[in-house]
Amino acid sequence: MEELKKNLNILVCPRCGGELGLKENYLFCERCNLKYPIVDGIPQLVVSVNEVWRSGEKG
Repeated sequence: MEELKKNLNILVCPRCGGELGLKENYLFCERCNLKYPIVDGIPQLVVSVNEVWRSGEKG
């Protein structure tokens, strides 16, 4: 996780290009409100159609 913290400044949201923040077990984009899980120390920066759909819903 320390390595990820050091390199966070070079990662961007694959959906909108926004900056990513780091939480305990995921990265998040405040601009488009998507979360990307971290599995075994590796961020899963994949945007599925379902994730994009859910993030755009208002409720």
